[in-house]
Amino acid sequence: MSSRVGGAVGTTSISRTLSANKLGVVKLKWEGGGTPASSITGAINTWTLAGYSRHTSGNEPGLAWYYCLNTAAGAETFTPSFTGSGTFLHGEMEEWTSATGAFALDGSPVFTNTGTGTGVGNTYNTSTGTATGAGVAFYGVSDFNSLSTLTGGGTPAFAVGNGGAANGDSFLAYATVTGAGAVSPSIQCAGGATQFVTSLIIFKEVTAGANLEDVLHRPAMMAILAQ
Repeated sequence: MSSRVGGAVGTTSISRTLSANKLGVVKLKWEGGGTPASSITGAINTWTLAGYSRHTSGNEPGLAWYYCLNTAAGAETFTPSFTGSGTFLHGEMEEWTSATGAFALDGSPVFTNTGTGTGVGNTYNTSTGTATGAGVAFYGVSDFNSLSTLTGGGTPAFAVGNGGAANGDSFLAYATVTGAGAVSPSIQCAGGATQFVTSLIIFKEVTAGANLEDVLHRPAMMAILAQ
C-alpha cells in the first residue's frame, strides 16, 4: 500500500529534503492568467507538468500539477515559471513511497474550472475520477479567498496536507487508493469560497524494474520463436 513520507508548502518557491526513489507531486496555484512551464528544473530533480487549467472567468485562478516519479535524495527547491503573468503563488509538495517500488500516472488529471461559491460551509467535491489499481490520489483547489478550517472526506477518505490547514487560498488533499474504483473527494471549508478551480490526479503502484522471472526466461523464449 502507498504511504506518505511528508510534505511542504510555499509561495514563490517550495523547499523540502527529499528521499531517493520516491514519488514527488507539486500542486500549484497562481493568478494573472499565465501559462505554467512544461517542466521545472529544481535543485536536484526535474518536474514534469501533468496538466493545468485556469478558471473560465478571467483566466484565473489557475491550478497545475507537476510530478517526479523517481526523486533524487537531497535538498530540493521547486520554483514556478510562467509564460505571461503568474502572481499570488501558493504551492504544496508531497512525497510518497510505493509498496511495489514505483508509481505511474493513472490516466490524465481531471479539472473543473467553473467553480463558484459564497458563504460559510462550502464543500469542494468536483473533479472525480476512476483508479485502475492501488496507489494514491491527490485533490487540489485554487481559490481567490483565503481558506480556513478544512475537513477531509470523500471516497476513499481524503486528508488535507499541511497538517490539515490551507495554504492561503490553496490546498492539497490526499488519499490512499487500495484498488480499482471510483475516486470522489469531498472537502468542507469553514471559510467563504468565491471563484475556484479543482482537480484530481491519480498515481498507481507499478513494479520497479524488470520482472526477474521474465528476464531469466526471455532468451530461451526468443530462441524458440526464432526456430
